[in-house]
Amino acid sequence: MPASDAIVAVAGSASVDMTLRAPPPGWIGATARDCYTPETVQRLDAPLETHLGGNGGAAAYTIGRLGTRVLLAAPIGIDPLGRLVRGWLEDAGVEIIGPPGASTNVGMNAVDGDGGRVGTLQHPGPRVPWALPASDTRAGWLLVALFANVPRDDAGAVLDGMRQFRQDGRLTAFDPGIAWMSSMEPAEMHSIWREVDLLVATQDELGHWTGLDDPDAIIDRVRDIGPGRVVVKLGAAGASFTDDDGRVRHEPAVALPRSGLSIGAGDAFNGALLAGLASGKRMAEAVRSAHEVAARVVASGRGVLGVDDANEMD
Repeated sequence: MPASDAIVAVAGSASVDMTLRAPPPGWIGATARDCYTPETVQRLDAPLETHLGGNGGAAAYTIGRLGTRVLLAAPIGIDPLGRLVRGWLEDAGVEIIGPPGASTNVGMNAVDGDGGRVGTLQHPGPRVPWALPASDTRAGWLLVALFANVPRDDAGAVLDGMRQFRQDGRLTAFDPGIAWMSSMEPAEMHSIWREVDLLVATQDELGHWTGLDDPDAIIDRVRDIGPGRVVVKLGAAGASFTDDDGRVRHEPAVALPRSGLSIGAGDAFNGALLAGLASGKRMAEAVRSAHEVAARVVASGRGVLGVDDANEMD
């Protein structure tokens, strides 16, 4: 079957994200006990919040909810959490490719009363099959989304997977996240970017790899390295990006009446961006739609599970 630009493949983690809102300070004691005591059992006023997470899974869920066909290469476990993740994804129409893993990626996020992140624990689960989408000829787009604890020696598989995918004229998008920021030299990251058609990441992330702060300067530097299209995510300030004519433009974010939990918003942005491009939208329109979807995720308080389906988006 020939590749279709209307089908998107995603490679990345799929996880359960759990959020502890305003946990008591110092609630974890220094001395372990084999019993409960009044000191070790403390009250948590807000219920534990459970969402679909993972940089790949959350983006794929968003793509599916927006009505675009999507394939996901992620090692979802056969454990109870894996069944939960798989159910969320299948409900959104995501086709999961590749074998299951022995365990499932889990993220535990502690946030303050305003939703600011104060700490995260992550079990990464099995390795992501980064090269698997290249062997599936149906998709015309591939989004590779790294998570924080990607093993350092996965870099070769990430590079090879995107290189193989592009051999048939297919397109790649890449979000490096914060992976390898403390273990990789910029030159090696730049070698990965040379196999990327669309690079999308935050200002801080791209600033780390380019040594620059200004979004326009970052875009110019990235394009000198390889990717022809670039999106610099600026959080509440919106995004700077290259349009279809190669010009650098800025799109403001959607204003919200109050701030909310932003976990999942960046992945939803990526998913909506790819869904828009796969459906034939021009870059500016796709970025605008991605902002709208990300805002709905923040406003919902439910992570990417707050993404509306295609009919409700109209």
